[in-house]
Amino acid sequence: MWGLNTLLYLVAATQLVRAFVDTKPSVAWKTISPGWNLGNTLDAIPTEGSWGNSGLTAQTFDDIKAAGFKSVRIPVTWTHHFQTEAPSYTVDPTWMTRVETVVDWALARGVWVVLNVHHDSWEWADLSKYTPGQVDKFEKLWTQIATRFKNKSEKLIFESLNEPAGSPDNQVTADLYNDLNTRFLNIVRNSGGYNAKRITSLPSLHTSIELGNLYFKDPPAGDDYWTYQYVP
Repeated sequence: MWGLNTLLYLVAATQLVRAFVDTKPSVAWKTISPGWNLGNTLDAIPTEGSWGNSGLTAQTFDDIKAAGFKSVRIPVTWTHHFQTEAPSYTVDPTWMTRVETVVDWALARGVWVVLNVHHDSWEWADLSKYTPGQVDKFEKLWTQIATRFKNKSEKLIFESLNEPAGSPDNQVTADLYNDLNTRFLNIVRNSGGYNAKRITSLPSLHTSIELGNLYFKDPPAGDDYWTYQYVP
């Protein structure tokens, strides 16, 4: 027998794939603060619980909302959850389902979510050590994420990569990340569902405002749903 809370959650969850309100970043940022970071949990290496933060449940997001937070960043490390390597780089479906469950808990409570690719940035996606395989793996990963989450509400935001690594005085590396951001946007925008108008967050090298001022390049014109992410 299902309890009332479970039924309410299931009803709310069905709305996650039905309702999408076209929202520009400038509007979203007025409602997204304050935010909370779910660190050392789904981003833990090699997996959830490895860094001591176990026991993540739907109640966690009840507590977050009750504390007054309007958004939660959910960092995810995917490195150790690939079921296959090249050429498909298939994510373990059990892990993908776990990530989706956590995202849905937050969305069902009206909380904004920022979902990303996290410690992968230094485990395999450090473009200062560039190989073509890194870009291919990144594209295959984001194709799977974008496809899986394409029908979520506008309150789900995609962040391409956490704190891109590399030499701070390297224009070449920064340009590789600029290209990676453009590739990320192309994947998201062409993945169907609501992703054509989903808000995305693009970092500069090291997510640094100084390095961003030096090296960050706007993606091609015509996309009004991307934002620039930096650490002040």
